[in-house]
Amino acid sequence: MSDQRDPSNISQRQLDILRRLAAREAARRQELGEKSQSSSPQPGGRGRSGSETGEDGVEQITTASNAKDASMIDVDRLQEILQQEKAKNDFAWAKVRERTHRLTEQQSQDGRENEGALETDKNEGKEERMRKKRIELEYLDYEIEQAQKDLTILEPPHSDAILALLTRATLASAVEQYQASIASLERELDEEKSRRKEDDEMLHDIGEVRIGLEKRKAVLKERLNSVDFASIEGSLIDITGKILIDEEGVQQAQLRLLIDGLINKAWDTPVDPYVDISDGFLPAISAFLLRANIAIEHPRDSNRIRLIDFHRSALG
Repeated sequence: MSDQRDPSNISQRQLDILRRLAAREAARRQELGEKSQSSSPQPGGRGRSGSETGEDGVEQITTASNAKDASMIDVDRLQEILQQEKAKNDFAWAKVRERTHRLTEQQSQDGRENEGALETDKNEGKEERMRKKRIELEYLDYEIEQAQKDLTILEPPHSDAILALLTRATLASAVEQYQASIASLERELDEEKSRRKEDDEMLHDIGEVRIGLEKRKAVLKERLNSVDFASIEGSLIDITGKILIDEEGVQQAQLRLLIDGLINKAWDTPVDPYVDISDGFLPAISAFLLRANIAIEHPRDSNRIRLIDFHRSALG
């Protein structure tokens, strides 16, 4: 606040305005003087001699010089008045601040004295002292309130014209910043629109691929369901029953158990459809299934076999 009320804190723009006003006033006065001279009648009605013409030239030069001096004097006078007004304003502000500071110190000092009096003498005149202190505090509050009102009455540090110019400059800066932000946002919006268009095209392509995969899945499921594993198993048992003939039927029983195990593994755990043939199965049974292209061995463990992909062979 103190920097804004410094009498020497006058911007170059304010000085230029004062100079222009002073020069305009000097020109106006000179014009009024010339009009008054031209309108006044010549004494005796006679023509002007050469000496009179020379005197008029000297008078015009003197008038121009006086106008220039008057403009400079007006500028200096205006600056002097401005500095005097600022000095008065600063002096008033200093008095108000000093008065407020003094009242605040007095209030705090009275508060400390009140506390000391209460501690030293709690029984004598407590009610009276408290009443007096309350009155003093109310008076101090009133003085502070009046000082604050005086602060609000003081003239602002800037005139309305300067405040209007500052406001316009602030608004112009804000508009410029908003325009730059709008341009940047428009570029980002165009980029987002182009990316949105690419995403829409990709989504459309993915939708078409999805439709094709669903159709293919339906066809594969229909073909897979058309494979009758029960009939295949029965035909296999009939064929192997004619080939694997023993008196007790051990080979046929083991073949049936192994085929059932392979089918169950294929349906229950398609991720790991292998069956371990080292658990009591005859080597001839597994060899028969491998030769008949019904089962295949594990790539790294010959003791484990699984059924071939009948649905793939059927689709092929």
